[in-house]
This record gives sequence, structure tokens and C-alpha cells, in this order.
Amino acid sequence: STVARLEANVTDESGENVSGTVFSMKRLDGHFGWLPHAPASDEVFVGKLVEDICNASAEQWEVRAGGASSVAFVIPWAPDPQCSFATILEKAETMGASVAILYPKDPQQPLTEITCAGDDCDVAVSIPATMTSGEEALRIARSLARNDTVTFRFTSEDSDGRAAAVDTRGLLQESGWPVWPWLASLGWTAQYLNFEQRVQSRLEGKGEIGSTAATTAIEVFDGSGALNGDLAASVSLPQDVVAALHASTSSLEVEMALGCSGNFDYECPEWDHVVQLFVCCGAPEDCQACPQLIWAEPPRDVGSGGDGTGRGRVYTASSSDDLKCGPEIGRWMTPFRRRVGRWLTDVSVMKGALVQNLTSNGGDPTCDFRMRSVTWASTGNHFWYPKLTLHLHSQAEEGGRGNGISTEPTVISLFDSKTFDRHFNDDRLPFIFRTPEKLFSAHVRALITGHGFDNNGCAEFCAGITNHFVVNGQEFMLDFPLAGTQLGCTEQVVNGSEPNEHGTWFFGRNGWCDGQDVRPWTIDISTLLKAPGDVNIIEYAGLYQGDTPDPTSNPGQILMSSYLVLETFSGTR
Repeated sequence: STVARLEANVTDESGENVSGTVFSMKRLDGHFGWLPHAPASDEVFVGKLVEDICNASAEQWEVRAGGASSVAFVIPWAPDPQCSFATILEKAETMGASVAILYPKDPQQPLTEITCAGDDCDVAVSIPATMTSGEEALRIARSLARNDTVTFRFTSEDSDGRAAAVDTRGLLQESGWPVWPWLASLGWTAQYLNFEQRVQSRLEGKGEIGSTAATTAIEVFDGSGALNGDLAASVSLPQDVVAALHASTSSLEVEMALGCSGNFDYECPEWDHVVQLFVCCGAPEDCQACPQLIWAEPPRDVGSGGDGTGRGRVYTASSSDDLKCGPEIGRWMTPFRRRVGRWLTDVSVMKGALVQNLTSNGGDPTCDFRMRSVTWASTGNHFWYPKLTLHLHSQAEEGGRGNGISTEPTVISLFDSKTFDRHFNDDRLPFIFRTPEKLFSAHVRALITGHGFDNNGCAEFCAGITNHFVVNGQEFMLDFPLAGTQLGCTEQVVNGSEPNEHGTWFFGRNGWCDGQDVRPWTIDISTLLKAPGDVNIIEYAGLYQGDTPDPTSNPGQILMSSYLVLETFSGTR
């Protein structure tokens, strides 16, 4: 670990060091996520004392600044509701500061985090800020008042780690990066360790799965393959597994764990990326093509539509190859440099993706699984190593045989990914289908996440994105109430979002958090369908603040897969 320090060198008019030494003071940087990172250690700033900054004028400061290019405002501070941190920093930036160094007027007062609350968090501040305290800070202020020259550098020194954790198995665990001086960081660590224990208990049959359920584990990726673009595996499904997938009482979960190149967080990749899991079972020609990756799409002019047609770009299958992916059954977001991720996601509604195209052909049916991410997800020699296992739970009757109704599934693609601009809802024709005979169940299942940053912060961070499915006139709406909040994803730690990552993991986002699985949106529409043979209509629209999105620059994307899943009776077992 490291300790943040602030070095100050005081010289008089002759250029001689006043004290004969360089001050080195502990510092507490401003709230990460609202303010920029501290400057690099090789940057040097000339200090200028600015007292009563909330009442200071720009004219006064111009006399003081003297034309220095990299200026550090040294600002005495005391709690004052009329002079908040946001007001101080906004004023300092307007008056030409490159960085702000605050110190308590009372040297006995402990360091206070420079942060925001309420509307102050909407104040855009682009300069770093830090707080230091003690007698050294007062001496520096007095030197500046005498017109001595004080230069500052932001440094750090190595130190012992500040926190560790012991999990429910009694094993030592890293607790991540304590980005803020909050005990909440330790609380989030405990929440996540408890989440991991719940996952383990469920896999051991101690959770929600009843004692009458028999579980079959099907390993897809064993954790030895590095994720660098696509990672593929073929799995042969035994006939008893295929039969269990057809059973109405069976359920299917995906266990996903992300390992790293080593045993510590620093040996993991730095950045967050999307990971998608597709499955193509049976003959490849029966599976849908792989969707074009949103990060591979060429740019266009948002105002004209780019190609002169005035239409948004619909994401289609990649034209560079003939890869067959099949339906998307799972999605995850990698964390910022943390290695403890493990999630269990219910994908029961998508059981049909594994069996709808299967034929025995004299042998065991085969499914091709494809995990997709960017080709630059690694950091140097550090890669993600996914380990993925399917867990099929089937109810057992006396004699150990499965029970329940045998069904024949059909999985049909509905609406896909698209740029989140004024053309987002163009070309999304209603999906029309007839109710099949012997219908057992009908569901709409979607994975929807927002990415990118336009002038409104969409589609990753902006508040107000809503997704609307309308089935035979009945509307269903999915929104993301945590999007755009400072601490939205900290509320998801109890549900598997990895805490204390080495980045802005804590911001609320549209449909996802770093280091977590994306929870599928499943709508049971069985009772909404009309009589067998009659026509049904499914419609979809995505809105921003209740209207069609209309960004003026850099439109984001909605990464979306959605399916109609129909199950019909095929007899009893």
C-alpha cells in the first residue's frame, strides 16, 4: 500500500531554503469520482495563499498570481454552509488555480474529506484538490504571507497494507482499494464475502434448491483459457441431461468465476469490459449469426445519420466472418483489477437455447459455447481466466427418476442492440406471431445494458432510460433507478458487485455494475397470449426522460438481446 504525501519546499527572495529542509505532510485527496486524481509526482506547483476565497475577487487574484502557469491555491478552511467545498473549488478554478490545497484554520482539527452533497455534486470541477493539516501547513501559510516562494509536489511513500479480511472459511482475503477514508469500505468487503458464502451454500444444496433436487454440473470453461477476444468450447450433452432440460420442473443456473494471471489483485487487468456468453447447439446453420460487437462499429455523424439516410445504425451480424453464436444466455462486467468475482445466474427460461436444435445423429448432442469480449481486455501480461459451469437442477421422484411435464421449447430473437440516438426506435417493427397449439408457457427474456457517454451522460450513467415491452396491449417497463447516482453500485454489493475496485466501480449505471453479472429481465406472458392459432403482437421502445433520445454528440449504445421463449406440451414423463 502507499501513503499520500505533500512535499513543500520554501525559499526566500534569495532562493535559499528557509528551513533547511523540505516539508513532507500527510494529505487527504478530494473525493474520487467527483474530483480528478491528484497530479503526478513530477509536476511542480507554485503556491499562492488565497484567504477568504468565497469573497475574493478575480482582480485581487490577478495581482497575486504573477503569471505563474501551474498555480496551487493554498486555502485556509473552516466549516461554513455558505462556503462549501464546491463553491471554493469552482471559485479557485475560475480564478486560475491548477490545484487547490486546503488546510484547517484550527491545526488540531483532523483531516476532512473534500466532497460534495446534493446539488453540489452537479458542480463540474476539473482541478484536483487535497487537504493537509498540522503546524507545517500553518508555517507554509505564514511563509506565503511573507511572499516567500513555496513549491509543491504530490508524492507517495510505500507502507504496509491497511486492511485485510477473513472469509467464512477462515481464509485470508484482500479487501481491495479503499478509495475513500470510509469504514464503509470494510463493510462492503464483509457484504461481498457473505454474498460469496451464499453462492457456495446454494451450490452445495443448502440454499433455495430443495433437498429433492438432483444437480448435474456441466463444465464449459475450466479457468485455464485466457479471455482475449473470443473463447470457445464444445460440450457434449448426455441424453439424460437433454431429457432433464425438457422437463418443466428443472432449472438451470450459470456459475461464472473470473480468475487472474496471479493470486493478487494487481495481477488482474485494469479496466472494465463486457463479457457475453452465447450457445449454439446442434447444426451451426440452425443458429443465428454472432451479433456485431458494439465496440467494433464504425463512427458516424449523429446529426445527419452518417450515410445520408437519416436512419440510425442497427447492429447486425458481423460481415467479416460466418461465426454462429446462437442466443445470448449470460452477460457479465469485468471489475477494475479485482480477482474475487464469482456469480450464480438463473437462466432457466433459456433452457430451450440448449435443446431446440439438437439431434442425436448417432451420438451425444453437442453445444458450442462462445464467450466474447474485447481483444484488448488484458493489461500487459495480465489476463482474465473465466471458469464457467452450468448447474442443472431436476426434481427427483421415488426411484430417482425425473418428474414433471416434458416440453418442446422455441427460442425466437426479438429486438437487438442499437445506437441510443433519435433513430433508436426506427425500424423496430412489431413482432407478430401466432399462439402455438398445446402452449405450456410463454416468456420474454432480455439482457439490456447502457454504454457510452453522450452530452447527457448516456447510455451508461444518465438517469431516465426506460425500456418498454408491449404484449397484446399490456405494457411492461424496465428502468434503472440507481443510474446516475454517486453510490448506486455500492448498493449492489450484497447482490454480487465486487467492492473496492481500482476504479469508479461505485457509480450507478444503466443495467449493470462493474464486477457483477447482468440480471436477466424475464416477463411471463403466458396468460396474455390469445387462443391457439390467433395472432399476438410484441412491441418494444427505449426512451430517455419519457421521450425519444436525441443527443447532440457522441451517442451511446444500448447493448440488448431479447427473445420470445415458447414452450409447448410434448407429453408427460
